[in-house]
Amino acid sequence: MDAPAQSERGVVVLVGRDTSRRAGLGGLALATLVGSLCAGCSLDPGPPYRARVLTLEQFDRATERGVVALADRDLPHLSDLDALRGPEIVVYRGGAMTVRTYAGSVVYQGQFDHGAKAEPRYAIERGVVVPLDYPSLIMLSVHHDFGRILDALLVATGVSVAELLGAARIEAFFEPVIRVASETADVTVSLRLNAFNLLGTRQFGLAERSPLEQAPLAANRAVLAHELGHALFTYLFAGSETLECAALGAGRSVGQWLSEYTVAGFNEGFADFLAFTVTGVTNVLFDLPRIDAGERSLTRATFGWSGLADDCQGGLYCVGSLLARSLYEALLELGYDPDDADSRGAFARGVFTALAHTRAGLARLGADVLPPPSWTVSACAIDDALHPVDDGRIAGAFLGILAEAMPPEQRAAVCRAFVRNFGEEGFPVVARGVCGDVP
Repeated sequence: MDAPAQSERGVVVLVGRDTSRRAGLGGLALATLVGSLCAGCSLDPGPPYRARVLTLEQFDRATERGVVALADRDLPHLSDLDALRGPEIVVYRGGAMTVRTYAGSVVYQGQFDHGAKAEPRYAIERGVVVPLDYPSLIMLSVHHDFGRILDALLVATGVSVAELLGAARIEAFFEPVIRVASETADVTVSLRLNAFNLLGTRQFGLAERSPLEQAPLAANRAVLAHELGHALFTYLFAGSETLECAALGAGRSVGQWLSEYTVAGFNEGFADFLAFTVTGVTNVLFDLPRIDAGERSLTRATFGWSGLADDCQGGLYCVGSLLARSLYEALLELGYDPDDADSRGAFARGVFTALAHTRAGLARLGADVLPPPSWTVSACAIDDALHPVDDGRIAGAFLGILAEAMPPEQRAAVCRAFVRNFGEEGFPVVARGVCGDVP
């Protein structure tokens, strides 16, 4: 995106792109941002705020393409414009994260240092807060979209904002520096083309833009919903248990369970399913056509568990895609409307309620059912590749417990989808339990 420029009439405009890939705004042409230029002066109108933001406006399931556009939208969760802070959400500029272990879009061992106050540059146009530069536009957009996700949370999941956040806020760090620490060296990098959640927290990093993006990932509500899905997964799976790595007795700790390759993959799958439930988006990579091979699609992917190594290149994301796709297929079989938020939520609430039972169910299983943890899992690190037999046993145990905890009227369709997509290798007959009698 080009920098704002002042026109002859004193109107500040932001030049996006129609055909230029350099700006990367997926079809946005000339967008007028402000009617009166005022940078650094105090025009804060006070809450409630309305701002010009970049946000997901439409999604077409048939083509799996979305429209991300500039629009004037209310920000009911914002009370301090200078700090981009409200009771549930705060957006920081910059910051630093020290990373020791990560997989997918989850940082398993890391720490955020708070960034600077957002201090967006803006002007006021007929009561609308209008950003004057790219960082201000994206930070305002992030606050708006997280607010939209929180507004949809209870209907989509059965979990209230107060339950998920507790005394915490969503803390979003815009373009933080990433410090990768190891026993031999520390390297500081600027990460691009990613958004991520710090395990067990409500903290999220929004990386720098990449030329591969048609619109910034940070302005894609489906991506932000996916990241919040990780926080929700941890909340439901771990409950009130600590995420410390050391196991108690002979069982795995929650931290070790979350480090299992298959469970980490299911974490990604539940995050994609939450993104669908909240936004209707069936492929969170819809705005990355240059790298999207359809592996994250709930409608186009065709691989099964037995083909993960050869037919899907996304690692543990592939495991997650199998789960999310199975849930989507069950939703369709049961006649829920994928284009209606209330209908999606009516199905999804059963799914997320069932997820809350999986940790206790796994803890009841013995060594005759589950393989012993690998040395990497024992250290709460994640293997970098699928081990089909052992991971299949863990996947099967998880799926069997999840299916049993589903509402009875949804269970058979979920069972059929699990059997169809995971097969004997990923959902062994011995693990099917209540699914064993489903035709």
